[in-house]
Amino acid sequence: MLFTIGQLYYWEGDYDQAWQGFNQAIQSAADEALEGLDQAYFYRGNLSAFHHQERPAAIADYRRALELDLTSAIYAFNLAGSLRIWGNTLQAQGEAGQAGTAYQDAIEAYTQALDNDSAYGLALEGRGLAYLETGANQEAAADYQAALELRPRAETYNQLGVALRNLGRTAEALQALDQAV
Repeated sequence: MLFTIGQLYYWEGDYDQAWQGFNQAIQSAADEALEGLDQAYFYRGNLSAFHHQERPAAIADYRRALELDLTSAIYAFNLAGSLRIWGNTLQAQGEAGQAGTAYQDAIEAYTQALDNDSAYGLALEGRGLAYLETGANQEAAADYQAALELRPRAETYNQLGVALRNLGRTAEALQALDQAV
């Protein structure tokens, strides 16, 4: 019941009330198998990530949601995205080692999302970004190519162009960038 109240507030855009509802649902869940508990963690993770800009809290909640439902592609995808963004933050703060760990964890989470839904093009694009951020340009290019086969998007062509340029494949990079335009 508390989760449903939190969800209603969430969809109404009242994020403070939603936060309280999800917190109460999670705190009152003595039974870890309680139906909807994974969703309460997921939505609270969304609030942490997107509305509070607190990536570590979001990561913890997405991990918990995924532990409760290992088959959820969206839980893994959101976890991966928060890990990748957290890696960017760490990188900007000069914490290259921790950033590298966050990027590797993001790659694993994107891979889990793809294991759960092989046609999840956005997960391919996200993993491609994480690969780019680790310097794994060949892997990034492969993910972008696969994502483009699922759904051509200008942004994906652009990122493919970046990966190909980084690989020294200038002519192919220009072709991809032309496709983006």
